[in-house]
Amino acid sequence: MMILQGLTPEEAKGLILSVNTHHGHRPLGPIEVARMFSKAISHGADREQCASFVHLKGQDMISRFLRLLELPPFVQHSTDWRQTGPRISFTSAWKLSALPNEEQEEACLEIMANQLGTKEVEQAVQLRQRSGRKFSDCVQEVVRMRPSIEKVHVILGAITDMKVKEWLSNQTQIQRDSLFEQVLAQAYEGAKKCSGRLGIDRFTIVTNDQGYSIVNTSSNGSFENVITQALKKKKSY
Repeated sequence: MMILQGLTPEEAKGLILSVNTHHGHRPLGPIEVARMFSKAISHGADREQCASFVHLKGQDMISRFLRLLELPPFVQHSTDWRQTGPRISFTSAWKLSALPNEEQEEACLEIMANQLGTKEVEQAVQLRQRSGRKFSDCVQEVVRMRPSIEKVHVILGAITDMKVKEWLSNQTQIQRDSLFEQVLAQAYEGAKKCSGRLGIDRFTIVTNDQGYSIVNTSSNGSFENVITQALKKKKSY
């Protein structure tokens, strides 16, 4: 098998299993894929070669992946293949890249807080471009078209321990998210609707009113301390 310039056999395998596939458990997320393509290009591959390697018909999708790397760190952290809870989809993230850079992080938060679907994100972005109004106002116009409205809480936090950060940096996004599911279930057992996204130096929790109350009134200290300490325990196993 031809391997793209600059990639290890393991990286090349991960790319093949993650792009242009309906595989249920892709080993790499969209940002990790984008970084692999960027790495290959920096070592001499062109976009056509990247597309051919993952069996895409043209280089347009490669360009879409690379545009993800221009998004703010928080938006990159939140981008996944599907749109759910603390994640926005690859398509939604690419749509957000059409907005001014200084608006993209706030737009990402609006998407999560209102649990917008990909089509709704597209509508909101188009409204923003046509009207020039704030993205949050455009989102509310889209949301008002729903038969019922439900808003969730989006909690942002930082990992405060350097050794934990180093440990997390050696894991894939899938591994970190699986770990975070366990941590949330143990740390906030009473929060029935609580999901999260774990990066290397930050995390996102999305929950309802009940979960928000539990996370913010923990007897073990601030939620950042609770999460960091729980991760330290996992690291020591």
